[in-house]
Formats: sequence, C-alpha cells, structure tokens
Amino acid sequence: MSCGRALGDADGSALTNKLMSRVVKYFDHQLLQSVQGQSDRGAVSRVRSAANDASPAEDPRQQDPVERYGKILDAVRMRYRKLQRFARRLTNKYDNSAEYSFDDESVQTIIDQLVETDHFLVWNEKYAAEGTYIVAPITLWNDPSAVQRLLSRVPTRTGQYARRKAAEAEAAVQEEVNENGEPQSNSQEDADDQPLIEYLLLFSPTSRWQWNGSVMAAELDFTDFALEDNRLRLVADTYKSSLSQCKRLLAAALLDLETGEPIATLECEVEAQAHLPRIQKVLHKIAQSNYRLTESIIESATHVRRALANVDPNFQRQVTSGPTPQDMTENWYQFASEHGRRAANHVDATAHGRITRLLMRLAISWCSFICDSCNHQDRKTFRWTVTALRTTFWVTEGGNILYLDAQEFSLLRKSVAQLIQLLIGHFDILGAKSAAEAKREAEKEAVRRAQRQQENFDDEFIPRSSPPHGINKFPIDRSIRLVQEQRLQLIEELEATRAGFSNDQHLIGQVLDEEVSEDRALVFLAASSSNIALRWQQGAFIGGGANGNVYIGFNLDSGGIMAVKEIRVQDLSNSPALYKQIKDESDVMSMLSHHNIVEYFGIEVHRDRVFIFQ
Repeated sequence: MSCGRALGDADGSALTNKLMSRVVKYFDHQLLQSVQGQSDRGAVSRVRSAANDASPAEDPRQQDPVERYGKILDAVRMRYRKLQRFARRLTNKYDNSAEYSFDDESVQTIIDQLVETDHFLVWNEKYAAEGTYIVAPITLWNDPSAVQRLLSRVPTRTGQYARRKAAEAEAAVQEEVNENGEPQSNSQEDADDQPLIEYLLLFSPTSRWQWNGSVMAAELDFTDFALEDNRLRLVADTYKSSLSQCKRLLAAALLDLETGEPIATLECEVEAQAHLPRIQKVLHKIAQSNYRLTESIIESATHVRRALANVDPNFQRQVTSGPTPQDMTENWYQFASEHGRRAANHVDATAHGRITRLLMRLAISWCSFICDSCNHQDRKTFRWTVTALRTTFWVTEGGNILYLDAQEFSLLRKSVAQLIQLLIGHFDILGAKSAAEAKREAEKEAVRRAQRQQENFDDEFIPRSSPPHGINKFPIDRSIRLVQEQRLQLIEELEATRAGFSNDQHLIGQVLDEEVSEDRALVFLAASSSNIALRWQQGAFIGGGANGNVYIGFNLDSGGIMAVKEIRVQDLSNSPALYKQIKDESDVMSMLSHHNIVEYFGIEVHRDRVFIFQ
C-alpha cells in the first residue's frame, strides 16, 4: 500500500509537470503569434483599415493588438499563479530529506557517536548488498513496520508514528498517578522529552567500519535510493517545516558530550529533496519547467514593447476605450518584474544567478521604455518611474551590476539619470520651479506690454480705413481687438478640449431608439434608482470570470476604496436579458444591509458596459 501511494504521488507530480509544460508552450505560442502579427510596417494601417471597413475577415490580432496582449497577460497570470502555488505545495510536501557528505577518516567516529546517542543499526541483506545501511533512533526499536513506512512512503503532515507514540506516552502518564491524582514528575518529564518527529539515516561508506551497538534485523522491501558513495541521507517523516528540526537533532547527536564540539564535519550537499528518487526526478522537471516559464515571462516584456511600438495610442483609444499601448507595455513590465523577483526566492543558487541577470536586462529595457516612449509630464509616468527605479536598484545591488557589459552599463546609467531628472521635474525643490515659472511669466508679460505699446503707437500715427457706406460703426482700438482675439482663442481651445472629453466618454453620437429592444432595455436600466453619478478612478486588476472583471476603485469624492465589477455587453441581442438580470441583482443588493455582506453603492450604465460599485 505504501509503494502504491508513492507511485500515485509520483504520477500526480508528473501531471503537474505536464500542466506546467503546457502553460509554457501556450505562452510562447501566443506571444510568438502576436509578435509576428505586429512585425511588419503595415500593421497599423491594416488596423486603421479594419476599423473603418469593419470587415470580419481581418485577423483580430491586427484589429486590436493591445486587447489581445491583455487577454494573454490575464490568462497566463491566472493559470500560472494557481499552478505555481500548487507546485510549490508539492515541493514543500515531498522535500523531507537532506543529504550530507563525509570522508573515509570520519566514518568510524560518526558511527561510534551514533551508538553513544542511542541509535541502532537496522540490518537488511538487500540494502547491505547494495552498500546502503540504515540507522534509526531508539524510539523505533522493535518496530520494523515504522522503518518500512519511513523508507517507502511519502511524508505525512505530522508523522503517523509520532502521533501513535505521543498517544501511548499520554496514556502512560494517565496511568501513573500519585495518591492526590496528579501525574508523577518523572513520567511528565519523559512525556515532555518524547520527540515529535522521527527520522532515519541512510549512509553508504566506502571504507571499513564496525558497529558496536544494538542491531535490529528486519525484512524490508528494497527501494533503490540512488545514494552516492560516502553520503548520509537524513529522512524525516514530516513536511519541510520539520526537516530543520531533524537536522538540529542530527547535529546534536554528533556533538561531543564533554566539549560540546562536533566530533566530525558533515558537508551539506542538498538542503532539501524528496527521499524517493522517482518523485525527486519529477520535482526536478517541475522546477525546470518553472524556470523556463519564468525566463519566457521576463523576456516577453521586451517583445511586447517592440510589437506595440508602432501602434498609435490616440487611434487605439478611438477604437477601444481600454488601456493604451503604453499602459499595456507597463503592465507587462510590472508583471514580469514581480514574477521574476518572486521566482528568484524559490530557486537554487545557479538559477538565481541567471534570473538576476535576466531581471537586470529587463530593468534596463524598462527604464529606456519610460524615457523614450512615455509622456514625462503625465502623473502615471511618475508612478511608473518610481516602480522601475525600485526594481532597478534591487536587481543591481551588491555585485550584480558587475555582470553588465560596457554597453548595457552605459544605457542603464543614461536611463537612470533621465528618470531621476524626470522625478526632480515633478517637484518644486526650494522654490526653484516656482522661481523659473515666475521668470518666464515676467518675460511673457514684458513681450505683451511691448506689443501693446507698439499697437498704441500704430493707432496714433497710422490712419484707419473708413467703414462701408451706410454702416455706422465706431472704430475699435487695436489693443481691445487683441484682448478679444485672445479670449476667442481661449474659448476655442476650451471647446476643443470639451469635444475631446465628450468623444472619449462616448457622450456624443450615442442615439437611443426606443423601438429597438436593446436600447429600450438600456433606457430601463439607466432609469433605475441604483444608477448613480460618482467620480471614481479605476485601479489595479483583482480578478475576472465569465461575466466580467473586478478592479480596485478609488472614490474621488470620499477618498475611499471600493471594488468595481465591469460587465461588458458582448452580444447586443442578449443585452435585454442581461440588463434585466443586473437590474434585479441591484434591487436585491440595495435592500441588504449586514456586516457579513458587501456594501452596495450603485451602478454606472454605459452603452457597451455596466459598472457595479461595492
């Protein structure tokens, strides 16, 4: 049964490895298709032509590349986080052993010390023929089934043998009571000294040695542990969280009782691994697939930047009201950096060095993207700069910056200097910015004063032409006309700005026909009492599903934080039923008031989407 369970767990780990490999292939395939779809120079023109002609035969990647990359990012982020969390749990569950190396001179010393600390030898001819010997603590004496369970099964959460021993110790304490009904002190101390976990020691010495302690012969099923020569493997019966306690017990067993110094030096070769070779092999494959996906995600940000470099952000916002190409590229950079930093904490030293070098190149590309492709006067660029610089300082700390070549270091130094200048430009340090603005305003005022003096001089010496016959029109001073022209120009600029806002918010051109069922349902939902006018700003993405996406929302009126659910209307033919469902849900939510129920604020209705505030 134990072997069958071990094989089943190995098959489960293999399935996890296959799922991880499929995520890697899906990500690379989707990213390569998107890059190829945007590589030629005519991509933007084809997008413009597709938007004007509304031809269904065009490739959707060319119609909306930003939306396509957003879907790829959401899909990979959701799948990979769940799969990585599950793979990490498997690794933490099966990493129940550590491996040490020793030299030939210290073999007999280690064996004698184990005998002195109440360890016994488990003799089995099958293991002895392969040069592998088993040593166990005295708590496993005369219990070969427990030894077999530790050798052939996967680790349990608390150790079945330890639970059984703890129960026996507790029953013994209950039996040994004094006249007052209190447990005796020596029995209580023995119960406190009872170890919570059990372990085995597998060692394969190449030199001659002699065991002078207790020996227990046991019939055990043979398992090939692939143990190298002069190695000692510590096998625990618990999760990785208690493997460290087993290491401390082994280190205490190898201390000299008189001096407190180690009697021999054991070099730790493997900090944590699965003691069954088949499971360890699958876990190693999962780690390799995880590293390949991490490498692909880190390198994907640069590919997305090149693919979206030729997409017009103004045209993109006219086609869809979603994020701009700069916003999508920034989302990829942030996801790649966060994932790379998180993955670097769960890999070995070799993979950690490679991921760090990839993150340094990502930081260089990120800084150059903000310097070359973003509006330095925009506030969100300021926020992106802070995040990019924080990542850059983290990956280049210590000696990591020495791995950059001369060209990469020069580009990094130039980009960081520009970003620091960008940050300084958003602050008024010691009034320097205000003084510069005041100086420029004074210069403009001097120019305007000179112009007015020149115009007054022209009005005084240059004769005016008489008005047409029959029209009584008083002459207007040129300075007055200048003021009027300036005011008219400001009015035109304000009107152009208002028209731009109206186009972005779809306030113009949205004509509803009550004869159409879709528009009639939209009017019905918009007239609901839950439809509110709220000043808010969309934040980070929280999650998504079949019905819509959920974002963090900031209430600009109250300054509070809320959850905003966005429901897009994909099929207009089914919109009446969807609007009725939203109306019923909002009516029910508005009537509920309980501390265990999310508070409902209202809805915001648009033609192609509905926002629900909670």
